[in-house]
Amino acid sequence: MEASRRRTAARCACRRRRVTLRAVRDSDPSPSAPSDLGLTVDRRQLPDGRYLLLYGDAGQAPTEGTPGREGGGGSRSEGAGRTGADGTEQPPGGDASRDDPPGSRLRRDPALDEWVIVAPHRQDRTYRPPPERCPFCPTRPDGEPTEIPVPAFEIAVFENRFPGLSPGAASSGDGTPPDPPALFETAPGRGQGEVVVYTPHHEGSLGALPLEKVERLVRVWTHRYRELGVRPYVRNVFIFENRGEAIGVTLEHPHGQIYGHPLVPPVPARMLEVEARHHRRTGRCLRCDIVAGEMESGDRVIRSSGTVLTHVPFAPRWPYEAHIATRPHRASLLDLRPAERLELAAALKSLLESYDRLFGRPMPYVLAVMQAPTAATPGPGSHLRIEVYPALRAPDRLKHRAGSETAMGLTVTDVLPETAAGRLRELAQ
Repeated sequence: MEASRRRTAARCACRRRRVTLRAVRDSDPSPSAPSDLGLTVDRRQLPDGRYLLLYGDAGQAPTEGTPGREGGGGSRSEGAGRTGADGTEQPPGGDASRDDPPGSRLRRDPALDEWVIVAPHRQDRTYRPPPERCPFCPTRPDGEPTEIPVPAFEIAVFENRFPGLSPGAASSGDGTPPDPPALFETAPGRGQGEVVVYTPHHEGSLGALPLEKVERLVRVWTHRYRELGVRPYVRNVFIFENRGEAIGVTLEHPHGQIYGHPLVPPVPARMLEVEARHHRRTGRCLRCDIVAGEMESGDRVIRSSGTVLTHVPFAPRWPYEAHIATRPHRASLLDLRPAERLELAAALKSLLESYDRLFGRPMPYVLAVMQAPTAATPGPGSHLRIEVYPALRAPDRLKHRAGSETAMGLTVTDVLPETAAGRLRELAQ
């Protein structure tokens, strides 16, 4: 009942002009040191004011020539941005003013009661440059400057140059009339957009990285979830990767993204409602029950350990779709124990390698880390998992979300889930 009242109150608050999507806290903590995750971070500021975070393992400098680091007893780098009262990275000695991209706005679809991000400036984003002009490679001596102005790094995180959401999003400027009718509601596109570059090497993929690097990435994801989640304008932290031109990727260098949403998006919001209903009826976590049911059946299990299960869902929306779920109840990455974090990384690496072996070619996919929203204390149904949606249904055939899926929301799956699980199980390492 309490969860239901919170959701109702949140909806009512949004309906009251839908502008203040989260109350600003009285104070917001400074960026957190990641030493408890075995990480160091070198915080820097790019020439245009965006922040850059260079991560490494504790006891090792995250970059060559790092002037200082945070988390392993080091200090913050000279020139590193500061954190303003609202949790955004700010230039040294600067104020909260930023040259954020104009025009990013939220518009509510009155027919579905769902928000849409309108960000026309993203039309100008970098599109498939040649490798020698990749903006995600390290800046080489005598080379063109890139987004990462160091000669070497382990993992780099920086503010997206073309974000769908930004901390300083203006309250107008997208052409919407200043006083639209109540039916057509808008709100500032305030939030956060980050790029996570997995490796300094232009070639390769997440699945091809050594296990220790995948595990380090999971720790970096954990730190970003924690640090973005306390910002007053962020209600949900979404970590994801789009891989392959077929998915729409415009830069080939191995990387992912993170969105700090000012609201809980439609899909996780719907899931939370279903999970809460299941918990009221049974007193149990829905995802825990799904994991137990998949373990008991075994027909769709790809890989299992004492702490992590990889399986094809009973009713997938993509051929060869797979979920990696924690067997113990864990609401978010923050709840993982070190051994569980390592096993999650191993399961992820194994699955992504299996996808590339499936048709003898790199598998285009969307990878989504599904976990508790950061807006409130996790409910009993929030359960950490990584969902992967591969785009191929055959070696040379894409699965398209066409008429039934796009217009009706009713998926037609081309591969029997049990068959998909059997093929992936044979390929798993």
